[in-house]
Amino acid sequence: MNGSGRRTRWGIRRKLVAAITLLGLIPAVGLVWLTPERVNRQAIRALRSKSRTIAEVIAYGVRPALILGDRAGMGEALAAALANADLAFVIVTDATGTQRARVVAPDFMSDSILALAPSPRINGIITDRWLGAAAPIMYQSRRIGTVYLGLSLDDARSEVSLQLRVAVVAAAVLLLGAVFSAMLVGTLITRPIGKLADTAGRIAAGDLNERADVTSNDEVAQLVRAFNVMVDSLQAARDELTEGNATLEERVARRTTQVSDALYQLKIAKEQAEAANQLKSEFLATMSHEIRTPMNGILGTLTLALDTTLDEGQRHLLGLAKSSADLLLVIINDILDFSKIEAGKMEISPAPFRIRGTCEAVFAVLASRAGDKKLAFTLDLQDSIPEWLVGDSGRIRQVLLNLAGNAIKFTERGSVVLAVSESARAGDIIRVHVEVRDSGIGIDEETQHRLFQKFVQADASTTRRYGGTGLGLVISRKLIELMGGKLSLRSSPGNGSTFSFDLELPSTAAPESTDEELIGVGLGPATIGGTAVNGARRLLVVDDNPVNLTVAAAMLHSLGHIVDLARDGSEAVAKARQRRYDAIFMDLQMPVMDGFTATTAIRGRDCLNASTPIIALTANAMESDRARSLAHGMNDHLTKPIAPGALRAAIERWTVAGPRE
Repeated sequence: MNGSGRRTRWGIRRKLVAAITLLGLIPAVGLVWLTPERVNRQAIRALRSKSRTIAEVIAYGVRPALILGDRAGMGEALAAALANADLAFVIVTDATGTQRARVVAPDFMSDSILALAPSPRINGIITDRWLGAAAPIMYQSRRIGTVYLGLSLDDARSEVSLQLRVAVVAAAVLLLGAVFSAMLVGTLITRPIGKLADTAGRIAAGDLNERADVTSNDEVAQLVRAFNVMVDSLQAARDELTEGNATLEERVARRTTQVSDALYQLKIAKEQAEAANQLKSEFLATMSHEIRTPMNGILGTLTLALDTTLDEGQRHLLGLAKSSADLLLVIINDILDFSKIEAGKMEISPAPFRIRGTCEAVFAVLASRAGDKKLAFTLDLQDSIPEWLVGDSGRIRQVLLNLAGNAIKFTERGSVVLAVSESARAGDIIRVHVEVRDSGIGIDEETQHRLFQKFVQADASTTRRYGGTGLGLVISRKLIELMGGKLSLRSSPGNGSTFSFDLELPSTAAPESTDEELIGVGLGPATIGGTAVNGARRLLVVDDNPVNLTVAAAMLHSLGHIVDLARDGSEAVAKARQRRYDAIFMDLQMPVMDGFTATTAIRGRDCLNASTPIIALTANAMESDRARSLAHGMNDHLTKPIAPGALRAAIERWTVAGPRE
């Protein structure tokens, strides 16, 4: 037994000695191999730098003599250079390569490489004895000659030889030290490890009461203590396993039941969340339709009334009513947009648009409001921005209206500036920087941190002067984020505010046709093929709501058009089969037959109006509603409430002049 243990210990010891010796041998060999090479590279690098410097100095020194053709002067300058002990030779040539002067150290007179001189090959060459370099001789930015020289490598070679001898001695000392240390460490480590191995063998045989003795206070002792702790844990685990086997099946069954219950509850919660989200989306669509339908009647009726003959008092009262209705529509739009954001239904629809037209439309809408407050309202649009960009012009216009409208609202005196500039460009991608600056009341730092939260205003007291829902900035921030930007604010109380954002928008060529800005303010009549499209058209309006039907008919009559009416989809199909129309305005949600079904029927081959433009005129304001209208064969999608300008623009966009009989 003891003999076997001794053989085992000696085996480990020999392996340990061999391993440590090998580890010592590797750096020893590396030291002998790499040290001379490293010293040689350093010496060569230093000589290269030195040779370039000396060559440039000599070139500067011989330049006057070379210019004057003074061979004696050049010889004196080169002889002085040979005072440098490392210099092997110096050769001067003129611009044609002809040798003009030359000095060679005595020890290098027989060097065969000098037969190459003068030659560009000398620059950077390394022989057994010298390193070559060259430098141009310049005069008035023109090369008039070249200096070639060589530096002796004798000192470098001597240093390399010395370092090799030092490395050999150091490697021998390192290797001997490694062998001695390995033998000593092997003896100290293997003895207690052997005892630990004997104890482990007895424990492996099943005697868990056996423990190893701790005879020192080093790392091996820590190993022995950890081994004993492991045996204690092993014994405790065996006891616990024996006890736990009796109740294992019961615990597994109980845990399986708990997991199944949790999964079932999770499934129920997921289904409830999906149902709630669906109900929320359906409620949003229903509210959008139900609110916009009466608002269309209110705003349409007020608009028509204001176009009639009124005295000053009547016009003032109706104007107040329309302003209130417009404000109510803004609040409704904010609430619906916020609902879209909460439901994850807010969408961005990029398309070619004119950034200048969008900004000018915003400016035109708000100019009168700024004028009423005697504010200087300025549009600053940088000329370098391309005319046509690709983006969601409607959403950009909505953000600009909100930011500039707020600036005018919260500014009592001074100015408001809407500035649009190009901040960067990468190929066709333009980074457009937008700022809305005002000289208004400003916002303190504490309020700025919560200003972009929903329903938050700078003045939240019940006596606040300005009103509003507190949703505009939340919606604007979300729209900017959906378009890839970030809305920022700089402000301080009494010093005004600056809201800004950047959008990266692709530039594009002008499209062949676009409806992007025909509903803007102050636009002239549209053209088709260069011909004006003024004149009366015969139109069919389909709507189940009598008020909306009356309002739409009155607006179209006021624009000079001939209008037929239908109260549901089936009546519209019947009239479309009897008479040709220039355009059909179609509501979507109607009894008997809805607008989608009616459109499909009108597009049939047997209908006179199979190719007639059909324009959705609806309170369904979601982007998905517009996509659905176009997918069912409609040409356009207008959202209630409708203004006469929007109707006029749609007619001019989709029809030609002259009514159909």
